[in-house]
Amino acid sequence: MLFTNNIRVFTRVVYKCLLVIISLLCVFTSVNAQVIKLSKQSRISLLTCSSGDELYSVFGHSALRVVDDSLNIDVVFNYGTFDFNTPNFYLKFMNGDLDYMLSTNLYRQFIAAYKRDNRSVTESILDLSDTQKEQLWEYLVWNISPDNRFYRYDFFFDNCATRIRDIVFKAKGIDRNLDNNRSTNGWTYRDYIHYYVPESSWTAQGIDLLLGMKTDDLADAYNRAYLPVYLDSLFVNNNTISKQQLVIEKEFTTLESSSFTISPDLLGWSILIISILIFLIEYRYTTYIKSFDVVLFLSCALLSLLFWYLWLFTKHSVCSLNINVLWASILYWPIIVLLLRNKISIKLTRILTSANIVFLALFILLSVIGVQDIPSMSIPIAIALTIRNGNLLKRSVVK
Repeated sequence: MLFTNNIRVFTRVVYKCLLVIISLLCVFTSVNAQVIKLSKQSRISLLTCSSGDELYSVFGHSALRVVDDSLNIDVVFNYGTFDFNTPNFYLKFMNGDLDYMLSTNLYRQFIAAYKRDNRSVTESILDLSDTQKEQLWEYLVWNISPDNRFYRYDFFFDNCATRIRDIVFKAKGIDRNLDNNRSTNGWTYRDYIHYYVPESSWTAQGIDLLLGMKTDDLADAYNRAYLPVYLDSLFVNNNTISKQQLVIEKEFTTLESSSFTISPDLLGWSILIISILIFLIEYRYTTYIKSFDVVLFLSCALLSLLFWYLWLFTKHSVCSLNINVLWASILYWPIIVLLLRNKISIKLTRILTSANIVFLALFILLSVIGVQDIPSMSIPIAIALTIRNGNLLKRSVVK
């Protein structure tokens, strides 16, 4: 019994000593990080990585490299990392609540990963004074600490490229409102996405369905730097960098189109043609094919839930003000209930279908005016929905 108690006392003492040692190490590490000064031969550079073959990598990547041979430092600061072990990872990602973090890698490890993927990396050396280098270095050291490394990711406004843009501009004392930073070539945020992802692909059409009007705002030179290649050009325009090639650059390629044999446009026009054929059959044989409307309306109703959820209940600001909610109307839910009942309310059916026809007309009008850039497949689908709602309105009572 005495031996057991001695063991317990010894274990507690060892545990406390370990805690003290670990705490002291953390303190010394923190102190050393603060007192380390870069030499005058050091350099800080922007690494711009080319597109990859997957959607998450097609827009490229940016990172900062700090090199000081006299201190044996060659490290890459990377704002584009996140923890897959985050609780409720996918739900947080969908809600816009996922935190990204700043991480560090040895340069040789970083560059080896991109060589394996056959992706080019361009180094652009930042034109910084010794004071500016020290200011940027001290900020990066502060930012990498566990309490400061996390940030709330936003694809357009707070990502691996925009973080670097802002801290370099701050170190250089560059005003984001300078004329060369406010210039625009007439492209919107959505246009820059289409530059990387073919507009006719399922990927692009899916993105266009989910992103609202804010995506069609013009992106000036400062704001289009949410994409790594334009961050590099922004620094060039501000005389911030000199360039050198690290890996032989391959020819730029966009994300490959989907291997699906049915394109989004083909699906949209097929739905319209089928709707017209069914309408003609119903007219010829004085019948009503209810199952087609149930499937079509249910598909739109499910999409409506997704659109409204992203608009109202997530932090993705660019998913708000989405006119696609006009054709994928939430009013299809009560219509489906009415269709599945043996007896329905004639008056309520007329109100709901009339409202949907107004919504569809408004959607087509806003699309023509150009209020929002919408996926091309949605126009034939909207026309098909107009036909089906008009037919249901005319019938008044579903048999």
